[in-house]
Amino acid sequence: MDFVVAPAGRPAAGPTRHGLPVLAEVTSAETARAALRDGADGLVVVDPAAVGAVLDAVRSSAGRSGAVLVLGGPERLDIPQHDGLIAGRARLVASAAEAQAAFHTTGDAVILDVAGATDRLLAEVAQARSVLGPQDLGRRAPLVLLSGMLGDASLWDGVAAQINDLVLPWPARIDRDDSVVEMAASVLAEAPPRFLLAGHSLGGIVALEILRQAPQRVAGLVLVCSSARGAVDAQLGAWERLRARCEAGEFADVAAEMARVTLPAERQGNVDLLTRNERMAWTVGEDGLLRQLAAQTTRPDSLDSLAAIGVPVLVLSGGRDEICPPHLQQEVVDRCPRAELVAVESGGHMLPLECPDAVAAAVRGWLARSRVEGAGRMAQ
Repeated sequence: MDFVVAPAGRPAAGPTRHGLPVLAEVTSAETARAALRDGADGLVVVDPAAVGAVLDAVRSSAGRSGAVLVLGGPERLDIPQHDGLIAGRARLVASAAEAQAAFHTTGDAVILDVAGATDRLLAEVAQARSVLGPQDLGRRAPLVLLSGMLGDASLWDGVAAQINDLVLPWPARIDRDDSVVEMAASVLAEAPPRFLLAGHSLGGIVALEILRQAPQRVAGLVLVCSSARGAVDAQLGAWERLRARCEAGEFADVAAEMARVTLPAERQGNVDLLTRNERMAWTVGEDGLLRQLAAQTTRPDSLDSLAAIGVPVLVLSGGRDEICPPHLQQEVVDRCPRAELVAVESGGHMLPLECPDAVAAAVRGWLARSRVEGAGRMAQ
């Protein structure tokens, strides 16, 4: 997004934590002046009849000549040319899909309609609840999904869509605590009584801690591009440098850089993957990353505890993963009595994002072979 719109009557002090300017929706000169006093970065006018009065308010508000004005409804809109105002073409959007389309068709501004987006989200949640009854929870085993550092639930979207007839995807966050032990405890506090568990990268490290804390609650484990080793000096140094850069105000650069370097070289020019990877980083945000970096320094060495894992384990590795190379997944399989390895040779570290079809196929096959509680019987 280029801007975020605050609905009429809401405070609009900007910018957002993502660094986006905040525009206030206004309907009169009075609401325009109030929004500018509150610290809005600009104004959105959706009623053409109010434009003249709002322009007068802008001109009379010293130091606020950078306002953006948008006319019309949620179609592509003309922004009139006035001294000190941004002119060009803009589009109001209420979803990521609309934004993606707008970026390809609109040159100047893509503006998020917060009220519209919220209404759409609430409708989707209500619809999801209406199609999910108590009997469905009994039919499908919950699969708790833990993303890696700077990852959010969307990491698993392409995988979840292909396995949700067998399991109930249950994303959980690991960006609210600053130790691996606390992360695991937080996931357990919100997870179902018994569940399957999948973790990517740092999420896999948290998954192993969950097994230590509550082995009786986990029916099966999937580890994706993860390791059972503790931190080494080189990693500690790299995490400290990332922490220092964030605290120096460089989070935007860190987010863009991590989005690129976590992909294999041949995919670093893939705009879609880069955009989705960086979007996840902004969802976690600077504070979330700082907590995750602190947690990384507490990660235990789990190699000696792998032999005690009594549930089926699927380990996935990416042949192009330079962040957590395949030999680290192989040593997990070598020490886990009920583990099997699936190598995706074309995949890198962000395997669920890069190769969702391969990950989904591996999980479906594993469910069928392992007859995991609550899911394997439906994998035929």
